[in-house]
Amino acid sequence: MEMRIATAITCTLMVGLGACNASKEIPDDDRVEPDDFEVTIELSDYISTVANFSFTTEVGELESAFVQFGGSTDYSTTVPVDMTKGSPYQVWLAGMKPNSTYHARVSANSGGTTHVSNDYSVTTGHRPNELPDIEVDLRHEEQSLMAQGGYLITSIFGAPATPIILDGDGEYVWWHSAPKDFPVSRTRLSADGQWVYYWTTNVHGAGLRPNDDDPPDNQALYRVSIDGSVEESFDLSEGHHDFFEMSDGHIAFIEYDKRHVDGEEVWGDRIMDLDPQTGNTTEIYSIWDDFEYDPDAQPEDDHSENWSHGNALRFDAEEDSLYLGFRVFSSIIKVDRNGGTLEWVLGGE
Repeated sequence: MEMRIATAITCTLMVGLGACNASKEIPDDDRVEPDDFEVTIELSDYISTVANFSFTTEVGELESAFVQFGGSTDYSTTVPVDMTKGSPYQVWLAGMKPNSTYHARVSANSGGTTHVSNDYSVTTGHRPNELPDIEVDLRHEEQSLMAQGGYLITSIFGAPATPIILDGDGEYVWWHSAPKDFPVSRTRLSADGQWVYYWTTNVHGAGLRPNDDDPPDNQALYRVSIDGSVEESFDLSEGHHDFFEMSDGHIAFIEYDKRHVDGEEVWGDRIMDLDPQTGNTTEIYSIWDDFEYDPDAQPEDDHSENWSHGNALRFDAEEDSLYLGFRVFSSIIKVDRNGGTLEWVLGGE
């Protein structure tokens, strides 16, 4: 099976991918003996295209460091090292193709001098056989101009349900097997690059629609660490369609807000706030605050349990606002996150 994905899909880049800028130039006169470093590179036990780059050094107090890696000693990608975690210093290298050899080195700054290690290499493993071949049509001449830095963060909806990351050549550089009978519709990367979040739309399959008799038993927001070693889930049984990470690391998500109107159960929507550290959720805004259900104005196919049908959510960090789109209303609303107030409505009747 071959799938084609257009490059209009938006992606946010992980730390391993996220510094996909050109490799930094290191002045020759700053180089010192590379034996100052002891380096270990090991592939993840869970995702064979992700590697852990770990190093210690005899160099004095380090001010900053970064790891450069790429398919050759040109080192096309630069990844900053989090110095606060101490030695041994570690970064995850992500964005590599399967069955390929990559070169890597570390560069550290101390006392105004740049210390550079030897070149090291790592060979990635195979991709899972069940993943279909995918062809990516570039809308730009260069892969680096595709989305942000040349990667697509998306999903295979089913068979097999898999959150994935692709490069501009249509190569899988990251994947994770979702739970059984869990069609993955939305995949997002955390801002710190440490987690990949994913979930389903809650509209396909038995028990995954509002009017199905059997409620879903796996409607949760999942997140998996970038190396695949840790998987966590948050039980959001009424959540559906879309979520978005906010600037403080909390997750905004759409949730059904069910009310009874004249003896009829009506399914509206609200925006919720999930704190991944505690698992606690709080309401930000409900459509019931500003809109009134009118059965006479509803299309026959969109009655009661499909009243507003929110299905797209975005967060604007600069304005600290959320945008929620409604299919049935044919509209988009803007909500102030802190006040939970409606600022404007675009479209609709």
